Amino acid sequence: MKLNKKIILVSAAALMALSPAIALTQNNEPVFAASKKAIKKQLKLVQMVSRFITKG
Repeated sequence: MKLNKKIILVSAAALMALSPAIALTQNNEPVFAASKKAIKKQLKLVQMVSRFITKG
């Protein structure tokens, strides 16, 4: 087996071995849905920006 292929296989194996450990060390903070007020505000902003872009 060529050296390049060996390096790639070892790198892939190392990433696969470390990914579960990395996931466990991260902070798992709860995620909440946005309020309807926040969604409407964001939608309004997106509409304003899209109008500005289309007018040129």
